[in-house]
Amino acid sequence: MFMRYRQCFNHSLLFVVCFLLSACDYLPKSSNYYLTEKQTTTMLSRAKPAEQAILNLFDQYQIVAMGDAHFYDEVMQGITAMITTADFADKVQHIVIEFGNAKYQALLDQYLSGADISEQEVSQVWRETLYFTAWTPDVYANFFSQVRRFNQTQKHTHQLKVTLAEAAFSWSDIQTSQAWRTLADDKVNGFEQLIKKRVRNEKALFIFGAFHTLKLDGALKPNLAIKDWPLMTRIAHHKPNQIYTVWPVIQPALMQAIHQAQPSLSNAIIDLKTSPLAHHEFAALMPKARVKLSQMNARNATTAELFDGMFYVGPTERKMMFSPTLKNDQAWLAEMQRRVDLIGGKIKTRFDDIKQGS
Repeated sequence: MFMRYRQCFNHSLLFVVCFLLSACDYLPKSSNYYLTEKQTTTMLSRAKPAEQAILNLFDQYQIVAMGDAHFYDEVMQGITAMITTADFADKVQHIVIEFGNAKYQALLDQYLSGADISEQEVSQVWRETLYFTAWTPDVYANFFSQVRRFNQTQKHTHQLKVTLAEAAFSWSDIQTSQAWRTLADDKVNGFEQLIKKRVRNEKALFIFGAFHTLKLDGALKPNLAIKDWPLMTRIAHHKPNQIYTVWPVIQPALMQAIHQAQPSLSNAIIDLKTSPLAHHEFAALMPKARVKLSQMNARNATTAELFDGMFYVGPTERKMMFSPTLKNDQAWLAEMQRRVDLIGGKIKTRFDDIKQGS
């Protein structure tokens, strides 16, 4: 009897150990960069200044999709500086962004054209969104104010138009966490439908959270239902060979290797088609991506199987804190707290952690 019990215990223990080992494979590990010094030098010798590189890409592609990285302010600052130039507006006037509720499209259009609309009023554009906590850094408010300022220096034909991609909804209609979850689960479908409606044949620059910009290689797509494709994979399906996607360099090992090899490099595009980095397994660079990649059946995908290029702004780090502007807005902080208490889960936990740390 004892021996039988011991055998059962050993089998159970073995199962638990195997399960834990398997689970640990999904836990974040150190970012791993395994290109040689020569390969790194080759890669950086082909890097191009971002502003000119993006303009050149529009000679070949209708859409360039830039991946944003939440709370890495320098990424959004670099994108904003790149698009608010006369050279960019000569070629592209349409920007499509994730961080805005389409309910406020008319309000934003008026604001960007120079109408007498206050910063408080226009803040509804990014505050009345599903993931309002992601847009708390000042870089998003600054994006709109800088586009407005730029438009005031341009003729009407060269003013930038910004399309808000999030499907219109009202926070007053959300009374339960399930109501929020229903909208959140349909978010990508909303993006896709609005883009199909608003983006025809004109050239456009997209700015979305980086995982929305993944463009799965053809070999990966058959393993995944269309409804589970990332946003840019869906758009590319309807516009084959017309989209170039760009991932932001925020991976510590890659940033360190680039900075050590070329300390002065910043705001550069690294094209992957001719780069040694193309064959680097992406999950090695960004271990926390394993879970999302696994959901896409792309856990072992290389960088070039997921996106076309990378945007390097220079050394940067995630700043999970509220800006002084936000901390002084007690009414908005209270409203955000009300919303995250309703939503619950990771969003509430992260918000509370940031609030406490700030």
